[in-house]
Amino acid sequence: MIYIAMITPFNRVGSINYDAHRRNIEKWNKTGISGYLVLGSTGEAVHLSHDEKIKLVEITLEAKSVDKKVIAGTGLFSTERTIQSTNEVAALGVDMALVVTPFFFKGLMSKAALLEHYRRVADAAKIPILLYNVPQYTGVNLPIEAIPELAEHKNIAGMKDSSGNIYYDARILEMKLPDFLLFVGNFTALYQNALLGANGGILAVANVAPSEVSKLYKLAKKGEAKAAGEIYLRLVEVNSTIVGKMGPAGVKYAMDLLGYEGLYPRPPLQPLSKEEKRKVEELLKTKGLL
Repeated sequence: MIYIAMITPFNRVGSINYDAHRRNIEKWNKTGISGYLVLGSTGEAVHLSHDEKIKLVEITLEAKSVDKKVIAGTGLFSTERTIQSTNEVAALGVDMALVVTPFFFKGLMSKAALLEHYRRVADAAKIPILLYNVPQYTGVNLPIEAIPELAEHKNIAGMKDSSGNIYYDARILEMKLPDFLLFVGNFTALYQNALLGANGGILAVANVAPSEVSKLYKLAKKGEAKAAGEIYLRLVEVNSTIVGKMGPAGVKYAMDLLGYEGLYPRPPLQPLSKEEKRKVEELLKTKGLL
């Protein structure tokens, strides 16, 4: 299963272009992806107001094709607000919630604190939740020892790990946790983890190359390692440059070149420079995407 960790298209003045969001989804519906993550890191969820988040979720649900699932990012700094946010999107019809580790008081986010947070959210949530580990942004790494304990909760469906740490993911897969989904959130780890049994990916680069990423995953799951590896090697630099180094602005400009509507990031994030745009154009051409 490949989910697009969707961007949020902003106009030059910083307002959300909801029509562009809808058109992007309508175009992605025709690719081989399984669904959408709205309000994730690549979607600049930390830059969105409550009302903007709700409207983006509503439009995503309206625009998606019937065969696609929707995950919404609902993690906030407090446990209570995370529960409220999760149940708001549940009422709208979202399939699962992605709950990032709380990180403002990162030095105090012990294993005990994280266990209590996730258990309380899962107890109260009206839809299944996914743990979200993204230490490069949060400074908090979900302890590997906490995962089997959390996996026992009937309403914790799995996790998205965006650390890119293949050893971390391999340890989770080795645990063979029943009915616990592992989604890769960092493309650099997708190929290896798909071959080892990961359940899918929730990826920023899928904004740009949804069909290619979906095909890679399906080939890997069928054991066709060589064919999957060829796609991986073709896309790995696209991901490391456009997603890893340039962030949402890089993803958005690549989308613009490919016929989507990425548009602008929201300040304080800045659009790409002319030189960065040139690098994106050359890279997409070299890799056969443009």
